[in-house]
Amino acid sequence: TAPDFRGKAKALRARGGQLVVIDPRRTETAEVADAHHAIRPGADVFLLAAMVHTLFAEGLVKLGRAEPWLNGVDAVREAVAAFTPEAVAARCGLGADTIRTLARELAAAPSAAVYGRIGTCTQTYGTLACWLIDVLNALTGNLDAPGGMLWAKAPAFAANTQGKPGVGRGVAVGRHHGRLSGSPEVFGELPIVQLPAEIETPGPGQVKAVITMAANPVLSAPNGARLATALDSAEFVLSLDIYCNETSSHADVVLPGLSPLEESHYDVPFPQLSWRNQARYSAPVLAAPAGQPPEWQNLLRLIHIVQGRGAGADVLALDDELLADDLRRSAGDNAAAVLQALGPRHGPERLADLALRTGPYGDGFGRQPEGLSLAKLAAAPGGIDLGALQPRLPELLRTPSGKVELAPALLLADLPRALADLAAPVPELVIIGRREVRSNNS
Repeated sequence: TAPDFRGKAKALRARGGQLVVIDPRRTETAEVADAHHAIRPGADVFLLAAMVHTLFAEGLVKLGRAEPWLNGVDAVREAVAAFTPEAVAARCGLGADTIRTLARELAAAPSAAVYGRIGTCTQTYGTLACWLIDVLNALTGNLDAPGGMLWAKAPAFAANTQGKPGVGRGVAVGRHHGRLSGSPEVFGELPIVQLPAEIETPGPGQVKAVITMAANPVLSAPNGARLATALDSAEFVLSLDIYCNETSSHADVVLPGLSPLEESHYDVPFPQLSWRNQARYSAPVLAAPAGQPPEWQNLLRLIHIVQGRGAGADVLALDDELLADDLRRSAGDNAAAVLQALGPRHGPERLADLALRTGPYGDGFGRQPEGLSLAKLAAAPGGIDLGALQPRLPELLRTPSGKVELAPALLLADLPRALADLAAPVPELVIIGRREVRSNNS
């Protein structure tokens, strides 16, 4: 999403900017930075909370252009009151003066961005750390501001470009809970670490069948050995995968799709994270083997089976049926006309064409002739640049209040756990995760 970061870092310094890295390890990024602070592993939440505390204590808060759309600033002030630099210094492995200096320099910069990613997430207080990064950007006037943290406007499939601009349902958490742990779902998901127990433990709601798709949780999830044993005890395991890996080797049935080079591709997540607005479509490089169905057709057959309609699905007819149902909900009386206008495509390509044409840059089925469609993207194999990121508040918001909720109750309720942890003994030796830069995140 941001190629040539080393070059971008050099350009930042050439125009008078600074790159400050906070990481337990002297990473490749730290090597090109102006400063590197080797924080103790897992202490990000304490450093960030103390920096937020410093902004309030020293009167350095400036909300900038986002101020009219921020709720909860006072609640944040109260929540971090106990996280003084002195209170967290030993746990962070950084001096209190260093913590205050970081906060002061961030507040004084004409523009700045606090950014965290994989390492920030994969730790005990990952959710709180990610939230406090957003809080720091908001309190220093860098949220939705040029030179600060901006949101991309993706051409398709982004929740923040659909529906009525500036208002929405927000994010619901806890619509259901783990059978054994009581953990609330988040974005429809439960913690993977709970899956073995859900398979092993008899009773109403016991997981008796597991479907994995391009996944290898036996390798990537905690306590993979227990999960492997649990999968062997399940009544049925299905893997949709082109590899026989540590997880699919436990499956009763493996359904391979096509290789990535044999299928077309449109990125869904990365245009929502990119440093420039852009769209890209890749046609298949290789012809698919005869008789080998693509993954989306395997999924449609599975839908047919779990609906009790048998294995002999006409996948193209079922694809039409499912899309027509969706269009009737979204397009009403225009559903049939939209389906006809999409032409002979099926599967993900048709969904991508629909999303592109009805998205923020779309051709609107002819209403905006210069707009995007899948055909237009296919004619530009290098992709289409849609311009630099721009401020998007308030149209981006999809919350009931029409504001950025800076102090969600669920996150505030977890801060006392972190505060109590400050009193725990600091381990003498802490290890960090190993990252192989020539491989994938998994």
